[in-house]
Amino acid sequence: MEFQCGRCGNKVSASRDSQGKTVKCARCGARVRIPVVDQDSASGVQKASQPGGRSPSPRLRVGLVLGAAAVLTLVAGALLLTPKSGEHDAGPLPDTGPSEADQGAVEGAKVQLPDKVEPEQELPGVATPEVRVVAPEVDVVAPEVRTAAPAVKVVAAAVTGETVEYPTVKLRYAQSMLLVAAAAHPIEVVLESHRLGTYESPLRWEVYDPDDTRVAFGVIPHAERGAITLAAPQDGVYVLKTSFGLNPYCVLSSNVPLGILAEGGLPIIHGADRLYFRVPPDVRRFTVSFEGEGPETACVGVIDPDGNLVDVGETSPQQTKGTIEVQVEVYAGQTWSLQVIEAAEGILEDSLIKLDPKLPPIFWLAPEHVFETE
Repeated sequence: MEFQCGRCGNKVSASRDSQGKTVKCARCGARVRIPVVDQDSASGVQKASQPGGRSPSPRLRVGLVLGAAAVLTLVAGALLLTPKSGEHDAGPLPDTGPSEADQGAVEGAKVQLPDKVEPEQELPGVATPEVRVVAPEVDVVAPEVRTAAPAVKVVAAAVTGETVEYPTVKLRYAQSMLLVAAAAHPIEVVLESHRLGTYESPLRWEVYDPDDTRVAFGVIPHAERGAITLAAPQDGVYVLKTSFGLNPYCVLSSNVPLGILAEGGLPIIHGADRLYFRVPPDVRRFTVSFEGEGPETACVGVIDPDGNLVDVGETSPQQTKGTIEVQVEVYAGQTWSLQVIEAAEGILEDSLIKLDPKLPPIFWLAPEHVFETE
């Protein structure tokens, strides 16, 4: 039997006696569960059942009861909503809830939850904000998501209002970005969402002011680009929070200095031509760590402020983690960079890049937007 990987859409083959077990996708390495499917020899219709013709499990019996109650409710509602000939004003709709017998059947059923639930994918150290999409014709305000103030203090940044276009770096999962704004220049950041497999969730974003109050939010449709624009009522550091599920997205440009917080590492896909980071004046040695999963590998090179390649490391399907140790020498207090490209083995897809705890946990997409922190 064949079925699709829920993460990358790859076709996975398995024998029928393996139904209900978990296997690893050969393409992306994700753990996927083999569906339980039984072939009805009489009608040719596939239906979920227990192997060997055994009676349904308790959870399946509860599902049948709930499904029957829902069908009865929908049929009753449809009959009551259908006007009779000659009637125009039927008055208020009657209560079409489930009957006492249906409620008794549901309440009397015992649902057994599994001991362990394995998520499809664990986000690496970043909580995804829950943001409700606002329909154009419905006046609904999305619930505000509080965010802790970043543990990074900006001490110097040049805000000119000039737009800087960034090289393509595809981000994954939920991210927080620091925007250093001035009241004299409105903020404008352009994002672009990309398709990955069959996932079609919109790109959600929120902006918080220096007082940790949400001042703007919205969505960018799937596989499109959109501009986030707002006036900055005061000087200071604003926080742009983004979330796109499993889909990748990138920051195309910004007219204010923008840095991506990476306290738990920066998850990217398909590599990066350049990511910039800052080394404090008192640091003489630092490390850059990186990791992949299964066949997803990467080669990482560290580049000094003069553009010289200092050291290179890579992962492989057998060795999924790597670390580069760098001697700072005369380049302390300056901006360094790194490049993520294809390794000798495997495929260049998902990778997680981590900076040494002695360095500010921020990646920049352009050297002119790098600001000093403490």
